[in-house]
Amino acid sequence: MTTFLLVVSFLLHGIMLLVIFVLFARVKKAEELEMRQKQVAGEIEEMFTAYLLEIKEENEQLKQWLDDSQKKHKSPQINQPISNEHGKTAKEETHSDLNKDFSQPVYNPPLPGNNDVEYQPSLSTRVVAMRNDGYTIEDIARKMNCGQTEIELILKFQPQKM
Repeated sequence: MTTFLLVVSFLLHGIMLLVIFVLFARVKKAEELEMRQKQVAGEIEEMFTAYLLEIKEENEQLKQWLDDSQKKHKSPQINQPISNEHGKTAKEETHSDLNKDFSQPVYNPPLPGNNDVEYQPSLSTRVVAMRNDGYTIEDIARKMNCGQTEIELILKFQPQKM
């Protein structure tokens, strides 16, 4: 009976040692993962800091360039216009430079109160709507002036409702 209890005791000790070793390995992996995450977070923070500094430097350069260009384009406050070697005054030259730079069409976004735009549903939208209304493929093809195969393909590639 004593040998049986000793064997059971050794087995339990062995199982407990195995469990302790597995738990130790998991804790070790969790600590390594945490260290890697901290390292990656530090690298990301350094990268963002570097990008932020670059952007600040570029903004300062742009600000300085804009200040310099404004100083260059200021006309002198003299009663007589100053002519360059081509006979143009500084004001005429500035206007010609502006016309050269902005000769491309300027985008004017639509205003919120402007409701002149009419909505036209796409072919696939109209086909799916007609199919949902119960039309057959042949009827849809006839009404849309399309081929039946085209209608079948449009219906085939539309996502199905679940």
